[in-house]
Amino acid sequence: MYTNEPELSGSFNFRALEALSYKVKTNSQANTGKEMIYEFIATISAGFAMAGFALIIRHILKLLKTPSPKWLIPIFAGIGMLGFQIHQEYHWHEQQIEKLPKDAQVIKLIEGKTWFRPWSYVKPQVIRFMAVATDKTISNPQLGSIKSINIYLFERRISTKIVPQFINCDSQTIADPFEQQHSQETTDQPATDSASANTATESSNSPTAQRLALSELNWHPLKATDPLLKAVCGTSTS
Repeated sequence: MYTNEPELSGSFNFRALEALSYKVKTNSQANTGKEMIYEFIATISAGFAMAGFALIIRHILKLLKTPSPKWLIPIFAGIGMLGFQIHQEYHWHEQQIEKLPKDAQVIKLIEGKTWFRPWSYVKPQVIRFMAVATDKTISNPQLGSIKSINIYLFERRISTKIVPQFINCDSQTIADPFEQQHSQETTDQPATDSASANTATESSNSPTAQRLALSELNWHPLKATDPLLKAVCGTSTS
């Protein structure tokens, strides 16, 4: 159905990131439901507006004593609703980009064509896109400057997904902060003592523990031309 998607960051393309459901935080689906309701209301309104325009044309033709076709109003209503939907299909990603944090950058637009949208063969539509925003910078003497980022995955009429990642600008690598946590969930035993659990949490949040945790992550190389690396670390990265 869709055109081929060029890979981002080696194996870190859109579908690969989306498939990692254990680390993806999904935004409230209520917002997506509201947007769909608003779009439905706007579509019906566009149909009524065009039907009203057709009604004016019929009255003008009546004054001119010229017969008007009975299908004029429903055809105009259909054109209004279809036209609004086509407009939304080509501009929905721009509306989502406006809602992103100020420091967020769009790093990938994925266009596609479908047989039931023949106009997409004339001008392909953006069906999905990625954006990235830097959350914070972590200084690590052994690894260098580590940036904590959020990768936003957008798809029309689907709740936005946020994938947290770590980027090392010095070594040009990327790591999943939840990879080890996910692997340990199947082996960790539940804490029997609340005091010991609190102590363990405090120790894991200490700077020393954080540095050790960063060094133990699986770091994957990025290409120097990777748009994700350029957006987070700047174009001066060599």
